[in-house]
Amino acid sequence: MITKAGIISFVNEALKLEELATSTAYDIALQTCLNDLSNCNLLPAEDISQSLVLEGKTLNYPTAFKQLISIVLNDGSYDGKPLKLIPGGMSEYGRLMQNYSSNGVGEPTHQTEFNKKFYIYPPADGAYTAKIKHYKFHAQSITTIEFGDEFANAINLGTAYFKAVLTNRPVETVTKYSQLYYAEREIRRLEMPTEPQIVGE
Repeated sequence: MITKAGIISFVNEALKLEELATSTAYDIALQTCLNDLSNCNLLPAEDISQSLVLEGKTLNYPTAFKQLISIVLNDGSYDGKPLKLIPGGMSEYGRLMQNYSSNGVGEPTHQTEFNKKFYIYPPADGAYTAKIKHYKFHAQSITTIEFGDEFANAINLGTAYFKAVLTNRPVETVTKYSQLYYAEREIRRLEMPTEPQIVGE
């Protein structure tokens, strides 16, 4: 498990500092590193807390939502296919919904995003539970680091890099740790499981 104490120990060694394991001196650099990693779509998550009712049309963004991977609905007996993206966005969704009264409800097949919601089409013909896979932003807290152990090197090197920048360390030190950090970040990106986004037809 990645711990703040372990990160402090690494950065102390890297930058020749002597902060205590409980120090807050690296908090900003550490949080900046966590933010940067999650900005690169390196923190996947899954939300299973939401559902649709009869004629349901919307689902909310999950907590700390960054970018959608897929939405899969379950009618209580099986998982449907991932919802496809409505090509024309909200304009096309509005056009489709103009015919809602004549088309009625159905098994949802498409979705589009607007104002922190997913708009579902057609409106649900019954109750569905939703499984929303997505990339998320890291919480603005270093109390619990959400990345797995495979990110230990990236977080150590990134915290050292951002701390070197914030404390105006020599250019060669900043350059050294920036190169090490970005190389490790790229390794983590390349080793992420492929999660194709559902773009539809």
